[in-house]
Amino acid sequence: FGPGVDLVKCIEERAKQEVDEGVKGGIFSEFWTNINTLPPWYDHDRIENGKNLMLSVGLPAAIALTGCSLVSSYGAAQGSQVLTQTGRLNDDVVRRIYETGKFLHAIFSTNSLIPGKE
Repeated sequence: FGPGVDLVKCIEERAKQEVDEGVKGGIFSEFWTNINTLPPWYDHDRIENGKNLMLSVGLPAAIALTGCSLVSSYGAAQGSQVLTQTGRLNDDVVRRIYETGKFLHAIFSTNSLIPGKE
């Protein structure tokens, strides 16, 4: 594994390989099944209601996540340790802001929690 490798695609391929080969209890096929199955507590209507609430306060939420939560994580003792040890404190600030935006876009997209959606 390295830069440019699609880890999710690799796991999916290994899972399909295990199924094709008839491997019982294969770790990749079990993992793939688990991440592509909605948990019993999943309630689509409640999630949509929460998403609609967040959309109604979208700008303040985005400002809070980008300007406050991100900055606070730099100041928190344990949060800054993780950021420092992974090199993300100094090197990846723009990337982290981009990832926060991508996260918000993903959760606000229609049926974004349905397995198979990106």
